[in-house]
Amino acid sequence: MATQHCELPPSFLSDEAHRAVLEYIDSLPSGNPSLIGTRESDAIYNLYHRIHYGDKAAPRYFFAPPFQPFVEQYILLSIRKISPYITRLRPQYQPVHLTDPRTYLSLLLFDELGSNGRKYEDPHKREEDLAIDYDVAQRWQAGLMSEGQVQLICLCLRNLLLELSTVLDIETENEKLRYTELLRVADRRGMVKWFTSPRFRSKRLENLLRKYLAEDGVNWELVRGIEEATRLHEGASMTYLVTVLPIFWQ
Repeated sequence: MATQHCELPPSFLSDEAHRAVLEYIDSLPSGNPSLIGTRESDAIYNLYHRIHYGDKAAPRYFFAPPFQPFVEQYILLSIRKISPYITRLRPQYQPVHLTDPRTYLSLLLFDELGSNGRKYEDPHKREEDLAIDYDVAQRWQAGLMSEGQVQLICLCLRNLLLELSTVLDIETENEKLRYTELLRVADRRGMVKWFTSPRFRSKRLENLLRKYLAEDGVNWELVRGIEEATRLHEGASMTYLVTVLPIFWQ
């Protein structure tokens, strides 16, 4: 079927991504937004529209050049793997908000990496603290982010996409476990948030992390320790899944 959207304007997305999104949107019917697979309810359609068009209530979003490849790669991963997988599990209805990994990833894109040009500030803050009110894209434009901080953010984003793809590619008959792990990985966007914070100003820690990540080989003892500690923390912070996830499988 033919879509009703206008020809998409030039942007940082490649021709490959443009074609992929156009074909994907063409496959979406209009209809009840509570139904999965309709254009009105689709996360990628809404993301693409907000990047290119926006409106008076929500202006177009800008992403700093270092993070633009991640946006494109996420769009392609969602079109090719994430959305088809969720549609296969729930062929009729959208997942509940908190049980959809795309919810967390959209929050990462718009709340952490993107900017619609607005700045929210507390009138009671001191002038020297007002920079904290700027989002990542605005701080990058103003030259307030170090090269090391940008590199650490990009590394986290690459690993996030790799983990999402790996979880989807693993062969298993336990789809409930796979979907739980998919949500767990998506919710780990909090690690990116830690590095995007304007309060992350430790040059020593930045250099230490970059040095460690540049070393050859993998310290698996350290990796397993971090994974164990992370899961212990997630066990407390993700208890809502115990009550919400059963709704997804109904």
